[in-house]
Amino acid sequence: MFITQKKFDANRGKKELTLTLMSDLHFGAPNVDYERMREDLEGAKQHGDRILLDGDVFDMILPGDMKRYVPEALDPRLQGRSEIINRVIDFGFEFLRPYAPLIDLMATGNHEESVQKYHHFDPVQALVYRLNQLPGTDIHYGGICGFMDYQVKVPWAKGRSGTRWRYLIYYHHGAGGAALVTKGMIEFNRMETWLDCDLIWIGHKHNRILDATTKRVTLSANGHILERPFRAVMTGGYFTTGEDTHASYMGGEPRKVNYAEWKNLPPQDTGGCRVIVPFLNNAGIGRVRIVM
Repeated sequence: MFITQKKFDANRGKKELTLTLMSDLHFGAPNVDYERMREDLEGAKQHGDRILLDGDVFDMILPGDMKRYVPEALDPRLQGRSEIINRVIDFGFEFLRPYAPLIDLMATGNHEESVQKYHHFDPVQALVYRLNQLPGTDIHYGGICGFMDYQVKVPWAKGRSGTRWRYLIYYHHGAGGAALVTKGMIEFNRMETWLDCDLIWIGHKHNRILDATTKRVTLSANGHILERPFRAVMTGGYFTTGEDTHASYMGGEPRKVNYAEWKNLPPQDTGGCRVIVPFLNNAGIGRVRIVM
């Protein structure tokens, strides 16, 4: 489990911590919606959000993968090349480069874990290293799971100058199958039984879900009931939902590969989410808003 702590100095011009959460970018796949991905990243840039990436940054379906690989499973720019891993890292670097100073965390997913297992190389670690050479960039490598701990300095708090608050996120890329019926809600439920944090975040299943039904309720030392709002989110991926392949295939072009169509899975919404954490005058946290 990885632990990342970031200090966030709030000011009167920005009395809130704003985050953009994204996962399952799948650089190197043939059917990535790069326009939708750039839309989320540009939105983060315009809002001044901190960006967190929760695994499957790369698709990495490589020729040695006897279960999943077919030549058409690669971005057309990769087909026929031998240095696939190098080129995919180049794709990720060039695409994320304009947003690198905003990225606080980059975690791994099952696709990168497969590369580590069979090829003894971590493409996310390599990408983090390259991006961190850029001015003003400090991206933390997050592994498959861990805590993202934002320690917030609130200088305007009445009578509590310099008070630090925290917003604590537990992230895990996710595991298991697509969960066609439950959509991953059972995974949320399991995690909620043992985790104590402000936000649980997973990706992997490519669903976009917000669970805002649960609160933590406890009793203070002086006998007051305290409620702590709690949120769980699942961010979607960035795959296109399908297209007519007959004309191109019969015309001699590579077949368009779509995993969801192969497995008879329903189309899924794309994109991440924004988390808006306002800070109050007493150094407390206001009502957290999550925009899906």
